[in-house]
Amino acid sequence: MNSSKLLKRLFLVSSMLAPLGLTYSGAFSASEDDPTCIEDMQNTQDSNRPVKDCYCANPGGRKLNIAPGSLTFKFADCPPPPAGPGASSPPPPPSGLSGGICYTTTGLPTTVSINSTSTTWTTPATTINVGAYSKIHVDYSSGSWSSPEVGSTGPEGASWATGSVNYAMPGGPPMALIARAGGNFSGYKYVVGNSTIIDGQKAAGLLDFIANDDLVGSPGFSDNSGSITVSVYDDPACVAPPAPPPTSPTTPPPTNSGQPCQNTSPGGPLTVSSTSLPWTTSGVILSRYSKVVATISGSSWWITPICGPCNPLTGSGIASSGYVAPGLGEGILLAKIGSVVIPVDHTPFTFDGSLYQGEIMFTTNDDTYRAYGNGNNDNSGSVTISFADDASCSTTTPPPTPVVVPATYPCKNTTTPLPTNCIVDSRDSAWKDCGVHLNSNNMVTAYVETPSSTWWVTPNCSPCTANGAGSSAQPQYTFTGAGEGALLAKVGAIGPVKAGTRHTFIGSDTYKGEIYFVVNDDFPQAYGNGLTDNSGTMTIKFENGDSANGITCEP
Repeated sequence: MNSSKLLKRLFLVSSMLAPLGLTYSGAFSASEDDPTCIEDMQNTQDSNRPVKDCYCANPGGRKLNIAPGSLTFKFADCPPPPAGPGASSPPPPPSGLSGGICYTTTGLPTTVSINSTSTTWTTPATTINVGAYSKIHVDYSSGSWSSPEVGSTGPEGASWATGSVNYAMPGGPPMALIARAGGNFSGYKYVVGNSTIIDGQKAAGLLDFIANDDLVGSPGFSDNSGSITVSVYDDPACVAPPAPPPTSPTTPPPTNSGQPCQNTSPGGPLTVSSTSLPWTTSGVILSRYSKVVATISGSSWWITPICGPCNPLTGSGIASSGYVAPGLGEGILLAKIGSVVIPVDHTPFTFDGSLYQGEIMFTTNDDTYRAYGNGNNDNSGSVTISFADDASCSTTTPPPTPVVVPATYPCKNTTTPLPTNCIVDSRDSAWKDCGVHLNSNNMVTAYVETPSSTWWVTPNCSPCTANGAGSSAQPQYTFTGAGEGALLAKVGAIGPVKAGTRHTFIGSDTYKGEIYFVVNDDFPQAYGNGLTDNSGTMTIKFENGDSANGITCEP
């Protein structure tokens, strides 16, 4: 390569990096066969690995590899500019399932059309649920779309650029077709391009699609046009899943974590308005013996500014810290049972009384206390929820005897040792990370070392225990469902809940992560001095299981 061409390419690289907030520094390689540049957009989905993406700029087919501390050129692998929408070479298929075993999926084969203006994820007419042993092909079939930012493109999108954190798939090519398995909370996203394979070993759950565009900014999806159709089918090597074993007539009906599942006659239906504040009560009381199935109808509602409109089961974007459930989608339907807040991300949705007890209440994930705008006041739309007892429940009257808790509950001890204690300061507005990680198979109990110990959280808690003072706090407090000065907790982004002097966290597939604590107070100082006039701390200790109820977990 002569020096003039090299300088020209270096100038082009610098001009491409500038809009991304990046600059070139350090050594570089202009080798035509440098193996370090690997086109793998899925790396953006793994926060434990550095982002290593390749970008091809048309015309000329330049490819960059941006990694910490290095910038590598690679030109040989860049395809020529596509002849038309959808015409570029498909990426290599992923490695596939561990062991090569895959099962066919109900509802396949099928076709799906995705509109570029849709701000919500598109699900096929026949619902496709990716299983742990699914291996599903998604191939470009027809169509194209365009936006003023990238022009006309096919499902590969603008492969020379990357979407911001507000895009449906941050780091992915703008206007690329994105597939998602497993929903917003714990799903896995794929750049479809001309072809990709949905691997059930990465994430299982509902399969849906969207154009990769800005979910938050303006104009967002509104200036897009066109649609793309894809074919969705099982890998030819997949076989029908094995039939379930026959049920013997003497086999007892399914039980609720070892306890009988009893009818509760839940009633309904219930209308949940997007303007309701803060929680809509259902009148459905979930007991340890209950298993209630909720069916949600209503395809969209408006929760400004991001969800306009959006699917109540997915929400849109990522909610900020002032929302009811930070980290989940704005506008997603939330349920609260007792002090536990969970996302209702599919329908029908089963509430299992063996996991939590209390009245089931609902709300939308919004800036309820107006930290950023009008809160629920400028919303519109509603969902209707009907309730029924699970088919496995019987009409037999629940036994009057107390529940007998087994000596060993089906849970595992945490993989890392629990801390000796954790100090939560009443003057600290940041959520306290005590170094306790709740996995889906864990049960962890947090308790105040001396339950009678107190702290001062003025004006009402002066002093009070970790249970707080009063039945509920003011609207600007962190959690209105607990008194002022109550010890609060959250798991990952889910919460808060009232931890009080003792609280047991039961992990599940949708309830897992770091456990955090904070005092319930007026953080924004809407009513007075906020945390500045507080005093005192609480010492929290932890145990696997729940010794108060005789529950121990397996090592």
